[in-house]
Amino acid sequence: ADGPALTYLLGLDGQGILGEGERTVWPAAREVMAAMGLDREGYDGLLDRARARWTKSVPGITAVRNELATLLERSGGVLPADDLAEALLARRGSTAPAAERLARARAVVRAALETEQVRANHRFIWRRLGGGTTAVVALRNEELVAEELADYAASLGLIADRLVDADPLPTPAAVLERLREVPVPVGLPALADARLVRLAAASSTRAAASSRLELYPRGMAPDRALRLARSALLGTGTLTEDEVRERVRSRFPLAAGLPPRPQLDLLLEQVLGLEWHEERADGPGAPGVAGYRVPPV
Repeated sequence: ADGPALTYLLGLDGQGILGEGERTVWPAAREVMAAMGLDREGYDGLLDRARARWTKSVPGITAVRNELATLLERSGGVLPADDLAEALLARRGSTAPAAERLARARAVVRAALETEQVRANHRFIWRRLGGGTTAVVALRNEELVAEELADYAASLGLIADRLVDADPLPTPAAVLERLREVPVPVGLPALADARLVRLAAASSTRAAASSRLELYPRGMAPDRALRLARSALLGTGTLTEDEVRERVRSRFPLAAGLPPRPQLDLLLEQVLGLEWHEERADGPGAPGVAGYRVPPV
């Protein structure tokens, strides 16, 4: 009888109550209660039964809890929950279809977090951020105060959201300078640049991190993504449609997708001056393969 509600709790079912089309991957108690028609007593009972089952009948959850503690210790004490899910996938693998693997890994992490939370000497805490679109997990030991680590991640996320509202977007150096202004909790080693930017983005509501340590808005408009990726698209001869898409996607993986042709042709011409040329096998100045290129002067 608990199956549908647990499925929803673990983020494996349907749409949440955030915005249309946006999935709540770390649903809160109130969201599960609203979706499943439970009152507080019913929700608490659901969670108590699930925790008892995960503790007594699913020995793998205990191993995962120990693994999460080890990963947190090695990382300095705080990580996005999705990083933990991805680390579990890398270590353990998955037989699930590719599109379902991260969701299932998140579900395992959520079960481990919920089970650890009720231990008398729990080793880590977790906090939902961004209305359930993300979560962070923080280690608790003699040197680290888990609540302070979670506060630190939340502060980074708030700053990341403000930075991606700017136009133009701040440079990577400006992003790092602003993030370094946030006081670091006692006992937390200084984070490397890449980890700091990734933690800020993962703790935010709207920000994503690029391969160059830029912060940009999730779902960034195609024309803005093209302008920011211009250095990778100009001066390289002819680019196929797939090459254009891959270069933009590798730089800004969480930006909105580029439109199909012929809308893409018009957008590239307007934004970057690139024109589409059909394949030509001969003739003076023939570009060879079909693709986009800067027209000759």
